Amino acid sequence: VVLAPRAGFPDMWDGKVSNRQRFTIPMLVGAGLAVIEVGMDAFSVLPETPTVNFPFSIPAYFAGGILSEILLHLIPVVLLMWIIGTTILRRKWQAQVFWVVAPVISLLEPMLQIGGSYQMGLLSNAVIAAILFAYIFAVNLTLICFLRKCGFLAAIASRLTIYLIWHIVWPVIS
Repeated sequence: VVLAPRAGFPDMWDGKVSNRQRFTIPMLVGAGLAVIEVGMDAFSVLPETPTVNFPFSIPAYFAGGILSEILLHLIPVVLLMWIIGTTILRRKWQAQVFWVVAPVISLLEPMLQIGGSYQMGLLSNAVIAAILFAYIFAVNLTLICFLRKCGFLAAIASRLTIYLIWHIVWPVIS
């Protein structure tokens, strides 16, 4: 978080980023992404996976969402942008560096989730695996773009909205 502004990312409470950009838009996008996932689950596209039961799901998934955002996006993206874009390239080609780093880092979570699901025997259909891979990649790229444009709180707001709908509300109502 401290290194982010040095790597060209907005500070968490950057005055140039409105609360609409920081919270409202990321939460609406997160809700839309979660609805897509709920739709896939409702039509039995997704494999059956273990979940944490309500009300324990609230702290579990919110803590997991924050930790995921830190480990999967904040640390690797900011660190690579700082090392490559700021230190090595002296702030030249920042946009180009970002558009190399962002898709590469966006591959981490789908590779871990799809690979883990396959190893646990939860996923054996190649078409469904490809759909899930593409969806999770798109979610990660979206969150990294929020991180870059609006700061860490925007990425957290989006991920927590996804987790609220997908991991907390949907299992209760489905």
